[in-house]
Amino acid sequence: MVAFTDYGPFDAGVGANRTESWWRDYARNFLTDGVLNGEQNELETFGDSTGLQVKVRSGRIFIRSHWARLASETTLAIDSNTSGNPRIDRVVARVDASNNIVELDVLKGTPAGSPTAPAVATGAGDVWEVSLAQVAVANSASTITAANVTDERIYAMPGGAPNLATRVYRATALACANDTLTDLALGTLDWTDLPGRFHSTSTNTDRLLAPFSGRYALHV
Repeated sequence: MVAFTDYGPFDAGVGANRTESWWRDYARNFLTDGVLNGEQNELETFGDSTGLQVKVRSGRIFIRSHWARLASETTLAIDSNTSGNPRIDRVVARVDASNNIVELDVLKGTPAGSPTAPAVATGAGDVWEVSLAQVAVANSASTITAANVTDERIYAMPGGAPNLATRVYRATALACANDTLTDLALGTLDWTDLPGRFHSTSTNTDRLLAPFSGRYALHV
């Protein structure tokens, strides 16, 4: 008999008294990082023209083996912008392992003629972030509207699944008759993998592509 190098959890022996870092290594096999599908309001982020702020609805998230729940809708302030140029901020969920907290925050972007959203943290200093939305902040903006907020949520998947995704949309309404197959010409909004791998905007635009074998999750 040969024991594994590491194992647990148990109430005695090698598997007992496990640390936070051990748990992160263990629980990373459960789910990939992302919002938990179907839980409350899935941390939807939105603007409603009530001032320089965005609101995040209730939901749950899994980040680097840490679980967190937002029980009710909350409001996040957006800094004013008097730079003369537009700015793009980013709403994130963050795990700060050094300070033992999972929190929501707004990453302030840099104003520019063609601004880009700030990057999320990927582990430096024990901080990991998952983006929930981008927020366009115009010069001298006094409020954040629904159109200023772009959804960037990704959803947690079973552990071991590649965290790759695409989001597609249709820009205009399409009438669909009952019990009739109708092709939908789609445009790609964004992706977390290589552009065009899951959807082409030039060929067979009514189709999503499955580039390799396995299981796929489709959220409508």
